[in-house]
Amino acid sequence: MIISKTLFVALFFALFFGLSFFVPKTLAGSYTTGPGCSSGGGPGCSATQTLDTSSVTSVDLTDSGFDDQGSLTITAPSGAVQTLSRTTGCASILAPPQNINSLFADGFGAGKIYTIAVSSTNNCGTLTAAWVILTVTTVSLPSCTLTAAPPSIIPLDSSTLSWTTTNMTIPPDTANIKDGASYNYTVTSASGSTSVSPASSATYTMTVTNGSGSGTCSAPVTVAAPIPPVSAPSCTLIASPPSIIPLDSSTLSWTTTNMTIPPDTANIKDGASYNYTVTSASGSTSVSPASSATYTMTVTGPGGTNTCSAAVAINPPTCTITPSETEIWKGAVIDIAWTSTNATAGTINGTNVTPIGGPTASGSIVTSPININTNFSMNVTGPGGPGTCGPVLVGLNTPPTGGLVPCGRLDIGDDPANIDMSKPCTLCALFYMLKNIINLVMTLAIGIGVFILVVAGLLYALSTGDSRNIDLAKSAVTSAIIGIAIIFIAWMAVAVILQGMGYANMTTWNQVNCAL
Repeated sequence: MIISKTLFVALFFALFFGLSFFVPKTLAGSYTTGPGCSSGGGPGCSATQTLDTSSVTSVDLTDSGFDDQGSLTITAPSGAVQTLSRTTGCASILAPPQNINSLFADGFGAGKIYTIAVSSTNNCGTLTAAWVILTVTTVSLPSCTLTAAPPSIIPLDSSTLSWTTTNMTIPPDTANIKDGASYNYTVTSASGSTSVSPASSATYTMTVTNGSGSGTCSAPVTVAAPIPPVSAPSCTLIASPPSIIPLDSSTLSWTTTNMTIPPDTANIKDGASYNYTVTSASGSTSVSPASSATYTMTVTGPGGTNTCSAAVAINPPTCTITPSETEIWKGAVIDIAWTSTNATAGTINGTNVTPIGGPTASGSIVTSPININTNFSMNVTGPGGPGTCGPVLVGLNTPPTGGLVPCGRLDIGDDPANIDMSKPCTLCALFYMLKNIINLVMTLAIGIGVFILVVAGLLYALSTGDSRNIDLAKSAVTSAIIGIAIIFIAWMAVAVILQGMGYANMTTWNQVNCAL
């Protein structure tokens, strides 16, 4: 009997501690043991357990060796009571295990508190501990998150719905997204995204379902009223006057549309250093470019950016040249008068002209001796670019031909078309006559002298020792040489005298520089 009591106590504590160790791991709750359960059993042995289902989804109830006659009462939060009893025999009350989910019409739910009471009316004599084992089966409910990016769109635009799920394996678990109208999207992955373009604001709801139950999540997409289009700004820019002389100014006038300055902005640039900040929707400013420039106005507003432009040109330089004479004799020098406008530099046939600059300038140059027909041109440069004037022909007079006094004829230059047959005889013709006589005498004297030298040489060669012919030949040679020498000495004497007086030089003293 002592052994039996000892064995009974050992079994009781083993069962007590075993269940105490097992139950907290599977179910949160409190337990109270009535009288008689640990002192030999008998009628009145009872136990009470409070079950809080805040963290579980289903509970199975079995008894552990409770083979007394008695009852097991379960009280639901709604007040409903389920009583399981055994009035005869000794067997398990809960065989097979009972699930709370199926015992109450209101269904099992998280956060509900159930009270479980066990009482015995007659001890069958095997084990008096009135314990109920609650086997907790926790099944994870599915959940999801659904976000819309962007959450607000304009009509015909799109938003991306992105989702994540927990406690889901797709398939076999299922999920879909609906908008409460016609949209129905079947989800085929535990996470992902899809694009939607609702015509009006909508809330998209995702429903996830697994073997334990269902869950939902949602995301709204707001369709905002379309923003009316903003017209692009525009501008006009006018330069007055459009062309100026250097150092003068032009007025740039502008107007703008679809702009409010500020906050909208505008500026005017010339592509170089000029940068003018516009502070009003219309207005004007003055510019004085050093060279031709194009001014560009850039306007920027909510509708975008636009440009307009106006050109300011610097008037090109101009010039005139006027030779003091246009018909000259070979070797003569002349004055060439010039004028210029808007020029900073200039040359006449390569010769720099000074001073030059400013709106207008004028001057003259003296040419070097002119020995051929010459065209004179002037090239000028200025802020407005290059310019030119001319050519002006300065032609050489051709000495008249035909007779000692060839009146009524003048050749100008080498072109036969320049022969003027209407020139009258003037005092200049007398000088031409004298020049022609001198040239004729010089030519005849030299010719005669040469002829005498040739004849004297022949006479000397054919004298055959005749002293009279030899003396005659020597005398002729001497006379010819003396005559030719006198002619050259006279030429040189006149040239030296005239050069000394400053009227001519050694080679041009016999030139006539007058026009018939």
